[in-house]
Amino acid sequence: MKKLVLLLSLVVVALLMSSCTYFFYSQDGHLGYYPGAVGVPVGSFSASREQWYLLSPLWFPFSEPNKHLDEMIIPEVVKYNGSFAKDLKIGYGFTFIDYLITYFTGGVLGRNTITVDGQVFRNF
Repeated sequence: MKKLVLLLSLVVVALLMSSCTYFFYSQDGHLGYYPGAVGVPVGSFSASREQWYLLSPLWFPFSEPNKHLDEMIIPEVVKYNGSFAKDLKIGYGFTFIDYLITYFTGGVLGRNTITVDGQVFRNF
C-alpha cells in the first residue's frame, strides 16, 4: 500500500511539473524590442498570456498573443520607466493545466501559454 501511494505521489508531482514549451532566445542579447539600442539595465520582467482556440491554434484561435508580443512587453517597459527591452526569452507551449483543459474538452477547446522574459533598459 505504501509503495502504491509513493508511486502515485511521484506521478502527480511529475505531471504537475511537466510541460511542453519551445523557447526562443539569443545568447548575445540581440533578441529584443529595439535590439540595437544601448542603455543601462533597470529591471527584469516576466509576462504570460494564454491562447484559447477551437480544434487547433492555427485554424480557429480566439486570440493571437504570439502576433502581439508588444502588448506584453510595452507595459513592462513602462512599469520600470524604461526605454526598451533586450535579452528576451519567448516561450510557447503547453503547461500541465493546458493539457488538462484540452483533454477534458476532448480536444475541441484548447489552450496554450506564451511567456516573455527579459531585461528592461533605459537610454543613457
